[in-house]
Amino acid sequence: MLSTACKYHDWRSGEVGLHDFRGLLIRIGERAGLVYEYDWGIPKNPQAQAIRTKSRELQFSGLESDRAKCRGALPDYLIKFRAPGENAKPVKSKDQVTRNDWIDWAEWAWTGIRETDTLNVREGRGEDDTKHICPLQLGVIRRLVRLFTDPGEIVFSPFAGIGSEGYCSLELYRKFYGCELKKEYFDTAVKNMKRALDNRKEQTRLFA
Repeated sequence: MLSTACKYHDWRSGEVGLHDFRGLLIRIGERAGLVYEYDWGIPKNPQAQAIRTKSRELQFSGLESDRAKCRGALPDYLIKFRAPGENAKPVKSKDQVTRNDWIDWAEWAWTGIRETDTLNVREGRGEDDTKHICPLQLGVIRRLVRLFTDPGEIVFSPFAGIGSEGYCSLELYRKFYGCELKKEYFDTAVKNMKRALDNRKEQTRLFA
């Protein structure tokens, strides 16, 4: 069984309204033979999103000119798919997710995720690089790694970027495989994963 999550913002279509990118991803996953099981929403700060995206539907100017066109902030979504069948080895290590964790994480909205809790994307940015508009929060990755893998198992990221998934996976005593075409991102990912291993060694030394 395979579980995978995809983080994204709803994309503007260039026309009035929003494009249902979430639904498109679900249909593509199902056509590929995956089973769509669930999606979590990650709330976003409306004021921060209004400033970043310059969306009139969120801005005070839009509120004061015509409230009929207003809408709320767009969340991020985590879409969970799995391959048909059963796991040869169930994911059930008891020390990874407590019942209190699950009480919080079984909610549709994953609260408590800090938008600034990301690796430093500037280290991997080249002179001609495009802006990295959507770095993945480490708090999201840590929850997913703990939920869907046990220590010693492999986490795979087909778009490793600067190594956020690898950083959290190694930090939590998993193994990591990742693919990345951009050399600057790859080099930064290697540095970040070395940091994760160094942090892990330091924690082991402190609590030994």
